Amino acid sequence: DVSMPTTQGSDVPTSALALLPLPEPDTLDEPQLCGRACCWCSKPLSNDTAIDLGQRTSDTHGGTASWFPRTCRGCMGPHVQQTAEHHARICEQCVDDVAVCTMARALRLLSLEHAR
Repeated sequence: DVSMPTTQGSDVPTSALALLPLPEPDTLDEPQLCGRACCWCSKPLSNDTAIDLGQRTSDTHGGTASWFPRTCRGCMGPHVQQTAEHHARICEQCVDDVAVCTMARALRLLSLEHAR
C-alpha cells in the first residue's frame, strides 16, 4: 500500500482534497479567500465548523497568490461525492477494480470522515 501525506488530525490523504474542484479565486470574496466563509456557499465559518481544504495558490495579475479555502459540512458531502463519481469514470484502475484504487479509497475515507 502506498503511503500518502495526510491532513492534520486525519487519515485522509491530502491528494484527495486536492481533487476537489474549487471555485476560481477571482470569483470569491475576501472572507471566502481567507477561510472565514465557505468557498462554495459563503456561509460564515468558525474554527469549530470549518473543514480546511488546504492552502492553494493561484496566478493573479502576473504573480502568484495564496488563498485558504474552507468549507461547511453541508457543501463538503456533495462535492466529495461528485468528485468521486467523476474520478470513477476516468480512472482505469476504478474501471478494473475500484477496491484497489488508492484515490477512490481516499475519496471514500474523506466522505466518511465528514459524514459524522
